[in-house]
Amino acid sequence: GVSKQVLHEIGCVWQGDGEVTARAWLFARPVETRFARTVVAQAAKTKGCRVVDGPSFGSPSYTQVCTRVAGQQRVRHAGLFGQSWLSCEIAAPSGATIADLRTRTDAWCVEVANALNTAR
Repeated sequence: GVSKQVLHEIGCVWQGDGEVTARAWLFARPVETRFARTVVAQAAKTKGCRVVDGPSFGSPSYTQVCTRVAGQQRVRHAGLFGQSWLSCEIAAPSGATIADLRTRTDAWCVEVANALNTAR
């Protein structure tokens, strides 16, 4: 049952003071738009999460807001850039406001996308 397909994935996690966590994940195997649309549709079905309006983050893309275990809040942007799927998120303890978390996630995801932009 092990695939012989070569996968190119890179993921990073940083945890700061107050248990705020930033994550970024790049799935660089060629991803087709049709598959990416399936991923976007599934995001709305994740328990404890909802897809909300957000900035365009690739095409197609989504912004997801979740309330996780013990009230932890998480905001995630994910989308297709060319043929690479990129997701980034920030999660914080229950005391964080969604508005603050969205602002921080927007800034974080712009930094991640810019760092990976080799076309510049």
